[in-house]
Amino acid sequence: MLKKILNNKKGFTLVEVLVTVFVTVIIIGAATSMVLYSYKSYHSADKTTSVLNGVNSITEAVREITFNASEAEITEVTAVPAVESGTTIICCIDNAVYMDNHIIQSAKGMNISALSLTFEADNSSENGKILKYKITAADENGEQAIEPQELSAYLNNCLGDIEGTTGNCLKIKKTDVTGG
Repeated sequence: MLKKILNNKKGFTLVEVLVTVFVTVIIIGAATSMVLYSYKSYHSADKTTSVLNGVNSITEAVREITFNASEAEITEVTAVPAVESGTTIICCIDNAVYMDNHIIQSAKGMNISALSLTFEADNSSENGKILKYKITAADENGEQAIEPQELSAYLNNCLGDIEGTTGNCLKIKKTDVTGG
């Protein structure tokens, strides 16, 4: 019996070989598609996480500087302004957010192409002064990397109205909480 198999000269037909090659190509193609999809999904999630972490750090910075603010001023600037004694400044210029002349977040650090932070004053609230701010981030195609984040902070200790109405720079003077 073994001799019969070894001496069989028939082999495979052309149709059998083509069907085998076709099935193999389909299986390899499907496996490659799954790997590429997983890779793209991972990098998309990684980019979104990077943007959200950046937005969170900006939000924390705004909330930190507005806590116990006694004076607030919103202006539009094209360069990082000088920081006066007793004040804190946060502004967005050229796709980077600065706090007291130091970059705290940038579009490049968030793996996006555009980053903006704008402020708006709302002095009409009965609950105190409200600082509204909006953070937007765009990818390399100009599309939103995430939905624009429209947030607000209450300036309950602000002695007067928030100066200015809209702009990319917020200047804060703090209330002396030490009592001295």
